[in-house]
Amino acid sequence: QELCDRVAIMNNGRLVADRPVGELLRLFSDEHYRIRFRGDVNGRLADVTGLKVERIEDDTVISGAITDQDRLYDILDKTRGFGFPLVSVERAEPDLEEVFVKLLEEATP
Repeated sequence: QELCDRVAIMNNGRLVADRPVGELLRLFSDEHYRIRFRGDVNGRLADVTGLKVERIEDDTVISGAITDQDRLYDILDKTRGFGFPLVSVERAEPDLEEVFVKLLEEATP
């Protein structure tokens, strides 16, 4: 991501994308969120499939594409119900790996 200006992505011999890196990242920036909670949320949420869950110091960070606002609020409500303090919710730019996976998912019939 830091080394190239343009990326071409192929799936089964078919060109899926051929654009500048910044443009590819912007395709999914409106639906990418980073949610940070105090405590260990991991294992308590069953519906975070497709999202990255990681521990950073004393916090849990859930990040990835959340295209449905109802899903975002559902995640927030469930963690609130577990008593985990919310540290932050931010719209974040996805990384190239996440864009790659998303484009392949959309291109696969």
